[in-house]
Amino acid sequence: MEITDTLIHYTYSVQGVSYSASQDVSALHDWLPAERNRAIGVASLKFSPKNPANSMVLCEEWSGLRVPAGTHPDAKLA
Repeated sequence: MEITDTLIHYTYSVQGVSYSASQDVSALHDWLPAERNRAIGVASLKFSPKNPANSMVLCEEWSGLRVPAGTHPDAKLA
């Protein structure tokens, strides 16, 4: 996984099929951890069972990152 200011790049596999994806997180900048390099590594993601290529690692209500969220005032992510 790699995190830039606006994108999270990640790979995953579902039932033996590998996917490479990126998620635009420009609107979620405050939800990212302050130290981006700490988030690199294993993460959880959500995907659509009907379309496994449709996935996400982060949203306003959930985070698959295994480090604390940023300092967003509504931060409830773990």
